[in-house]
Amino acid sequence: MKFKSIIIQEKQHFQKLREWINDDEFFSKMKLGYSAKQDGFSSNNWHLKCDNKGKTLIIIKTKDNFIFGGFTSVGFINEKLKQNQNQNQNPFNQNPFNPNQNPFNQNQNSFNQNQFGQNPFGQNPFNQNQNTFNQNQNPFNPNPFDQNTFGQNPFEEKVIEDIPDSKAFLFSLRNDQNNRKPEKLSIIEGKEKYAIDNNSIDRLAFGKNSNSFGGSYDLSLNSNLKTGYSNLGYIYNLPIEMQIKKENSQNYLAGSYNSWKVQEIETYFI
Repeated sequence: MKFKSIIIQEKQHFQKLREWINDDEFFSKMKLGYSAKQDGFSSNNWHLKCDNKGKTLIIIKTKDNFIFGGFTSVGFINEKLKQNQNQNQNPFNQNPFNPNQNPFNQNQNSFNQNQFGQNPFGQNPFNQNQNTFNQNQNPFNPNPFDQNTFGQNPFEEKVIEDIPDSKAFLFSLRNDQNNRKPEKLSIIEGKEKYAIDNNSIDRLAFGKNSNSFGGSYDLSLNSNLKTGYSNLGYIYNLPIEMQIKKENSQNYLAGSYNSWKVQEIETYFI
């Protein structure tokens, strides 16, 4: 494929990404799935477009011309969104449990007493208020017919967290402030479980430090995807010569801990 990127303009940067990922199939088939300028600076928008896509490459450019990002070989997982997407691909194209389409819905039930004057069965056995599968009585709680079980926000809660990814890495392509060449920041051995954050759609994050109160990350973008912070060293390695000073862990990727502003984000997957 011809790599079309607003952020990546130098051939050497593209070549470095290809070398680091080392997956010809990915590079031959990958496509731009999200652009912050085109699709909106929102973590919700990002997760809606980019979750459950498998191998994912994220490239970030700040207004100070730092270029950095991350790669995951497993992708960001959202089970609720996956179920919702599978449901939309159902060849029957109708959710039998959707209260608006459910043939047992009180308003659509052929035994509804409003249509027959007097229901020969006395009361609608499928009436939501009298449903024998009522959630409070169902031994298989939650009630599969309960309309509250369906139509939920697919991002309301996360089911899967902490997916190991030994091939995940962060990278820096442009760092004029420290006069650094493009560098790959590999994951610390034994920390593969915390490569990416699948715990919330309110951020986009790599390198979850589970030992800190409330959680912290090597790289995290806020819900508006315009701001964030970097604090390397929890899960991803800094270059050896940069590990001497603590401040390097915070200013290496974007020049500061959290005062940088995002200009564009591009996300690629197959």
